[in-house]
Amino acid sequence: MAQSLLERTRAALAQQYDVEQELGAGGMGAVFLARDVTLERHVAVKILRPEHATATAAERFLREARIIAKLSHPNVVPVHAAGEADGLYYYVMDHVDGETLAERLKRGPLSEAEVLKLGDDLLAALEVAHANDVIHRDVKPSNIFLIDGRALLSDFGIAKITDPDSTALTGAHQQIGTPAYMPPEQATGDVSARTDLYAVGMVLYEALTGRRWTVTTAPDDAEWSGMSRRLCHVLRRALDWSPGARFGDATVFREALAGARARRSRVPGIAKAAALVLVVIAGTLMVREIVTRRGGDERLPPRDLAVLPFDLASPWEEGLDGRQLARLVGRELGGTPDISVVPSQLAFEWWDSATGVGVQIPEREAAAGLNSRYAAYAEIFPAAGSLAVQLSVFSAAGVPVPGVSGLNFAAARPHELSKEIALEFAKVVLGEERPELRGRISDNWDAVKAFLQGDEAFTRGAYRPAVGQYAAAVAHDSTFVLAWWYLANAFRWLGESGPYEKDFQ
Repeated sequence: MAQSLLERTRAALAQQYDVEQELGAGGMGAVFLARDVTLERHVAVKILRPEHATATAAERFLREARIIAKLSHPNVVPVHAAGEADGLYYYVMDHVDGETLAERLKRGPLSEAEVLKLGDDLLAALEVAHANDVIHRDVKPSNIFLIDGRALLSDFGIAKITDPDSTALTGAHQQIGTPAYMPPEQATGDVSARTDLYAVGMVLYEALTGRRWTVTTAPDDAEWSGMSRRLCHVLRRALDWSPGARFGDATVFREALAGARARRSRVPGIAKAAALVLVVIAGTLMVREIVTRRGGDERLPPRDLAVLPFDLASPWEEGLDGRQLARLVGRELGGTPDISVVPSQLAFEWWDSATGVGVQIPEREAAAGLNSRYAAYAEIFPAAGSLAVQLSVFSAAGVPVPGVSGLNFAAARPHELSKEIALEFAKVVLGEERPELRGRISDNWDAVKAFLQGDEAFTRGAYRPAVGQYAAAVAHDSTFVLAWWYLANAFRWLGESGPYEKDFQ
């Protein structure tokens, strides 16, 4: 009869450790409670499952142990030994006799004072990690232990080493992490220290409110009531979609939290405090301006580009309309690290309000109204067996950007055209002749159609239909990372983990 993993681990480590029981298990490994027979104390032993012990997996596993041992910090679970025994890769760490933050939150949210202490502990751990060229990439409640009023960060299994001399164990732009706690750029594998800071912001928001932060919701549209003004300001900045608008490093984030601790005053209990303010300019345009409460009203860091609904002469490809095509272009640009895009829903809401007051050329006002550097617009119509595309880009001053050319396409699928339009807009924003786009949209039209339908359902709050459409998208194209990411988010809004979480580990 084949040995169980517990029995095999017990036999392999018998000289040094008395392995007692399994504490937990995941897709790649398991953790056992053991007694160090020499030091006469309990420890936790993490084992890489033999069926997953490829050369790369084993190297990543042992590298995790080396990373944690190197950090040696009061807010990081310490590692004492690592190695291989009888074909099993293992490492030994402190046995943390406490609960995870995920377990604690099942009993309800934390107080603001507890959240501020939690944030200070996590950022202290990340300070030393980032100083040692380590990006955690998986900061989430289940990887945070609470013991004696202190938070400990664990599980550096998918950490990224930013030292240029280190060997990468994931491919370029490969998505890795947990979708529920990753910022937009991590979905395409573009990570930095600010990626971890975004995840900390998500954890703190959830710990305080009891609600999971949803990456697909812009900070301007989120629910911010019930927390102090200063903490609201800190978390809004930490959760900005643009990495460049977030805190520069963990130290600056910690200092901001310390300031929030020093001056705590309650935000009025109204929905969407510090959200969208509609400013009516008499006789001209209704302008939607994004503001946040920071002692006084200050604008959020500006975006680079707002993509307005396109004008299609007639519906295209099974009813596809101008809004869907504009959304595709926005999604394509949103994967480019150096371009921050106004959320499509916000741009479309502004457009609807602007076009309803008789303004002849509302796109001229869009950049200023949406606090972006540029606003982009397209008109598409058939022309002699092809598609003629007239592109327009306006600055925040309402001035057309010169040199924006039109395009002429033979019969092309919408997702193919969206890539070319995105490229033209990227040239304006970045000032480059041929900027690099990340290719977030699938090349499979059936996958794109299902994704768009899922996107529309998600926007309406119809999460069950959204799950069905996103699942159809990834069934057509299993490499469609953006669809996987939104599928996981739709499951979260349903309060379900979904069967796809393992695919992101």
